[in-house]
Amino acid sequence: MIFSLIIAKDDMTKKPSLFTCLTPEIVHLYDFSSKISVVTDILRASSTIVTALAYGASEIMPFANESDCKIKRNENFIIAGERNGVTIPEFEMGNSPFEYMSDKITGKKIALTTTNGTQAIEKSKGADEILIGALLNLKSTAQYLVTQNKDVIVVCAGWKGHFCLEDTLFAGALAEELIHLGFDIDEDSTLAALELWKNSKENLNKLMEKSSHFKRLNKLNIHEDAKHCLTKDLYKIVAGIRKNTIIVLN
Repeated sequence: MIFSLIIAKDDMTKKPSLFTCLTPEIVHLYDFSSKISVVTDILRASSTIVTALAYGASEIMPFANESDCKIKRNENFIIAGERNGVTIPEFEMGNSPFEYMSDKITGKKIALTTTNGTQAIEKSKGADEILIGALLNLKSTAQYLVTQNKDVIVVCAGWKGHFCLEDTLFAGALAEELIHLGFDIDEDSTLAALELWKNSKENLNKLMEKSSHFKRLNKLNIHEDAKHCLTKDLYKIVAGIRKNTIIVLN
């Protein structure tokens, strides 16, 4: 009886943990059941999604497949997306957050497909809940996660299956927030992300200028997008999926 009571007490006091999946190519190594997935694609899908919701988009439906996304035009959706950073031909909008800073999206439904971010969302569907995380809504996301009292897996979208510096920085930034809010941070990939964030957060732009994806975006003359996406806590919203579409939860 005493042993049972000790186990019960330990269960009640167990802190939730934060895990970091550094690329969607290794999602099969993680058990998503009873956990919350936070998908992040800092440059640029998750940052663009958060920006669009902050500017009044009613919902954003993510698609891994370009043709499935295009069909939503028949249902009064704005069709948006990119491949390799470039707006898909015949699509109405691309993947720059600045495109969504407009009254024209207020109250509108958006169908979105991207090279990396929407693929990572698709691969996270075994989770109890999926959130969209960006530096733009970091603190709000962390505060929401605390209220749920569940283990969390950050899924870094990366670049075509490869590790990306900026997504890992987000995982580290979220870890720093959650440590102060009662989470356990003891998994190696999360610890590595946390150390990277701690050592870089005072000069993010300098580090990011060295990254492959930042250089890729600069070749497309969209370095202002990157600067915006590295802004911390600009929007006080939580973005999450309900019935296969992304909405504001708070």
